[in-house]
Amino acid sequence: MTLVPQQVNIKTSDGAHVTGEIHLEASQRMTDLFTESAQPFVVLLEAATTTGPGKTLILNKAQIVWIEVKD
Repeated sequence: MTLVPQQVNIKTSDGAHVTGEIHLEASQRMTDLFTESAQPFVVLLEAATTTGPGKTLILNKAQIVWIEVKD
């Protein structure tokens, strides 16, 4: 399985903005991760938050308001 990093901006329900990478399978779309996966959490790598960059975060999908995939 080949994983491809996707750069994203995320806004959470508490108003926080986070940037980082979500790794998807080469044939997977970002929407597949949220609509077809039963897993309640998503892992964000190389995340930058108000506390600094380079974090690994595990976010509850139910707390995500929107995701912007960077080109």
